[in-house]
Amino acid sequence: MLAVGVGLFALISVVSLDSMVYGSFTITPVRFIQSNIINSVSHFYGTSSALYYVTQAWPILLNTSIVYTYKAVVDMRTPTEKALRNTLIFVTGVYTLIAHKEWRFIQPLLPIAMALTASRMNLSKKTVKWLAVGVIPALYLLTTHMRGQVEVSEWVGEVSGVRSVGFYMPCHSTPWQSHIHRPDLTLYAVQCEPGGYNEEDVFYASPVEFMRKRHLEDVVIVFEALLIDYSDLHAELLKQYEVTLSLFNTVLHEDSRRRGDIVVFRRMH
Repeated sequence: MLAVGVGLFALISVVSLDSMVYGSFTITPVRFIQSNIINSVSHFYGTSSALYYVTQAWPILLNTSIVYTYKAVVDMRTPTEKALRNTLIFVTGVYTLIAHKEWRFIQPLLPIAMALTASRMNLSKKTVKWLAVGVIPALYLLTTHMRGQVEVSEWVGEVSGVRSVGFYMPCHSTPWQSHIHRPDLTLYAVQCEPGGYNEEDVFYASPVEFMRKRHLEDVVIVFEALLIDYSDLHAELLKQYEVTLSLFNTVLHEDSRRRGDIVVFRRMH
């Protein structure tokens, strides 16, 4: 009964607060399902396999300790463990129904998963060695994978002698003002507004024509893949720009448009 009381109090509080902010009666979980599952707005930001959370997201979050998580999930010993397992399965299942998937969506579940994981561990040499193996992929993800997408924003934050920068790449490929901190710069990035004009599709249909119609910025930033797939674009850019920087990004990327280095072009004077 205590759990029911706490749940009702939380539900009433959330609905009341959200309704006050939105100005009308609002149940946020219902709106979430309507927007992301029924109307599938999230697909504008990319889609992933239905098995994404099982094959990619949870392995990224749990690393080699996932084997102990699996043991806990299939072998429940107490009602508490069963409740925690059901929470993991239910929330992961709901997010699986959404076309756009990211590992950070399930990250709030990590404390629950780690509690179950720890319940099946013992401090044997075998366990320590197995967990130590996870240091290798962890170091790769922390120091190498997609590093260029962050480093280029940091570079933009420090560059001098330019007034405008354009990111011609898939939507949301780089951090924005969280890393740039330059209100003096005019920044442009390809736009993907949900339910609106999808500039990304237009851009990738014909990058050369798209860029010819724009007054290009002082600095143009692209993925190397764009220059490989559209060699005429590379030649077009070199008429006005020179390559000033090439940043390593990653060994492999699941999005073919983001493969290769990040190339920075700067207008010639």
